Amino acid sequence: MSDVLRTVSALRRLTIVSYTSPPVGAVTMDRERMKYLFREILGVDVDDVVKKVVATIAVERAKQAQKNTTDWKRYMEAEGGIVILPSNVTQLGRKDSKP
Repeated sequence: MSDVLRTVSALRRLTIVSYTSPPVGAVTMDRERMKYLFREILGVDVDDVVKKVVATIAVERAKQAQKNTTDWKRYMEAEGGIVILPSNVTQLGRKDSKP
């Protein structure tokens, strides 16, 4: 009987791990904690970096839009100012007038 007790006591309990999503506020707390750690340990202000990245992207998009506009004007001038577009292009974004 002592062999059985030693064998049973040597066995580990079965642990079933299940994932549960964190509470709603926990994600915000984790985000704030990471921002705090970045600021205190690395000296990086995450909010400032995000603002700079967003501003850089906005500037690059504005430059691309300006370039596209310039290219379109050149194209229109080369075609004599009139370009006939197919209906699938001219109808983009419009609501159907038919029910």
